Amino acid sequence: RNDLVRKTIKCQEPVLNAQRAMLSILAQRAHNTDLSLDIKKALFKSWLMSTKTSRKSGNIQRSYTFLLEMNKIRDSLCLTFGDSTHESTVSSLTDLQNSQAILETAKIEWNKSKIGAIQYLKNQIEQNYQSSVNYCFQRAVTNLNENFSAEELLEIKNSMSYGSSSIPSYQSSSATTTGSDVSIRDQTADEAFARLQLLYAKYCDQNGLLNQNNL
Repeated sequence: RNDLVRKTIKCQEPVLNAQRAMLSILAQRAHNTDLSLDIKKALFKSWLMSTKTSRKSGNIQRSYTFLLEMNKIRDSLCLTFGDSTHESTVSSLTDLQNSQAILETAKIEWNKSKIGAIQYLKNQIEQNYQSSVNYCFQRAVTNLNENFSAEELLEIKNSMSYGSSSIPSYQSSSATTTGSDVSIRDQTADEAFARLQLLYAKYCDQNGLLNQNNL
């Protein structure tokens, strides 16, 4: 039904509102943990669709309201482990679903503050996709080894460094964070990272901030 409805607020929102109402009733009656989790994921997807459709229609204020509801559901699907010095947050959503939420947040923020949107994307990449950053850097360095000295490679590495060990990690429960062999990696995490990095580079370019690191 959602695929058949035109992607406009006027056509889509009544259907999504009805679906959310039914899902909310089901959530109140759900005693099974897995069922409750599935309902939350469905609600997240519904709010995400509303946010995206509203933003594309130019109704930024309404899309921001939908965004807040989406992030409430997203936060409820996270579990945090560790202490204040080093905590790790694991989400029940996939990496691609999380990246979609981050992308929508950044696109809405762009309409309010261009620098704010750029900083938000940078923080999300550093916090959530450090494994993908490291993997992509390792692959790039492997291809550069024949053309650069060890000192030059170290200089390149320092110029491209992201984040620090003190930043908490945030990943989906299916993400692979160890190993550099592409055959054992969860490539959806790398795809999500690529989408975020592409928008980050685009915003930096549009704001005159596209340096070597951002590129």
